[in-house]
Amino acid sequence: FAIVPLSSREVTVPVCGSGTQPRCAAPGSRCTAPGSRGPGPGPGLPIRRARRRTGQWLRRQGRSNDLLSRLIHRAGRKVTAGMCGIGCYARSLAGRGGGGGGGGTDGLCCCNAHAEDGLSARTRDSLRRRGPDGWGRRELRGGRITLLAAVLHLRGREMCGQPAGEVGGNVLCWNGEVFGGLEVKSEFSDTQVVLDEFSRACAAEDDGGERLLHAVACIEGPFAFIFWEEKTKKLWFGRDRLGRRSLLMRKLEDGGYEISSCSGSIQEKGWEEVTPDGIFFLQLEDEGSLAERFELHKLDWPLRHPPLHRTFGAEEASPAMSMEEAARELLLLLDRSVRRRVEGVERLARSKEEDGSPVAVMFSGGLDSTLLAALAHRHVHPRHAIELINVCFDPLEAPDRYTGVESLRELRSLFPERRWRLVAVDVTQEEVEERREEILSLIFPRATQMDFNIGSALWFGSRAAGLVLDDP
Repeated sequence: FAIVPLSSREVTVPVCGSGTQPRCAAPGSRCTAPGSRGPGPGPGLPIRRARRRTGQWLRRQGRSNDLLSRLIHRAGRKVTAGMCGIGCYARSLAGRGGGGGGGGTDGLCCCNAHAEDGLSARTRDSLRRRGPDGWGRRELRGGRITLLAAVLHLRGREMCGQPAGEVGGNVLCWNGEVFGGLEVKSEFSDTQVVLDEFSRACAAEDDGGERLLHAVACIEGPFAFIFWEEKTKKLWFGRDRLGRRSLLMRKLEDGGYEISSCSGSIQEKGWEEVTPDGIFFLQLEDEGSLAERFELHKLDWPLRHPPLHRTFGAEEASPAMSMEEAARELLLLLDRSVRRRVEGVERLARSKEEDGSPVAVMFSGGLDSTLLAALAHRHVHPRHAIELINVCFDPLEAPDRYTGVESLRELRSLFPERRWRLVAVDVTQEEVEERREEILSLIFPRATQMDFNIGSALWFGSRAAGLVLDDP
């Protein structure tokens, strides 16, 4: 389960950062979505399949065809992931037959990335699909370093373009959300706040990066970043302690490095996951000489919590809590966590005066996702609907469809003032196989069957190409 921000834009970026949403036409119009039978009357093949499968399920439940008539396919509403895409290519000019040239200035452009960016075309395409609101490219150190960023605007009144930073100064590519540790006012983008904080940490005398490490460690929330420190000529990158934002890297034969939120294909060898146990930096050594190269270094996180294997003494144990007190405390923490994730997106939706659904929940109908939906209700404006995305790979037998409908009824009885919409996403085995390589490239380096099952549910769920059950 997950809480997913919704976008009203005509660009779709699935949760795992790949694949475009089929643009499903209204009934009676022409549909040219991938997987349809080309231009022609009526909805495309995926919609017809979904309508047929959902109708079969309803009839097995003894439900009337009236209900099927109230099932409408999604048109004009697109689901986007709560994440941006960041990438970097660090090349040694000497290793590529260049050399010399010294520092040079950096440049900024908002055009398409070219082949000289180093990243493959498929990787760049995957990055771009993660951010429908902005795409930027920046070169540093005379072209030795190229930074790329695709932006999904979720926080603040105005979008902060990326790569962020002034020419000749520090530069940040940020894929994350700040929920604590730094004060981010509602009208500001957390990207700019993080850039300012990192720059302050680097302004003092060079301490080997300890101040920057502390600044990164204080951030509460999911993130991945790439940060160029102009003074020391270091390229920093890393992820939060739990690794909740993807970041991959690989070393090239010429001594350079590539860093990216995702790989473009499972056929691209050498990618490794950036471990979340510290932050890394690339230092350009012997710049301008034939021995010019990048060297990789790492700083481990400062110890904030005792090791898991440590035995606590009696004096360190917290007072015992009753079951009722523990339940109230857990509910309070869950509510605070949901509020932090919803309020920025909700505020942005209000500022644009939209009547759609700014928030959706990946919804199995189980205890976890139903509780998340109920908590989201407390922080989403009453005029907005909350969409519950229910993915089934065998809708005639899947228990998630049964529990999804029953839990929807429960939510409607508890919160009748809210408009709840269950989005029935039905997926065939053929559709899964068709997208297998694409999904595997997005979840890389995870590759177990369980990883693929979870990734598939997120990928198809984020597209939300299904039927809306408005009144079960």
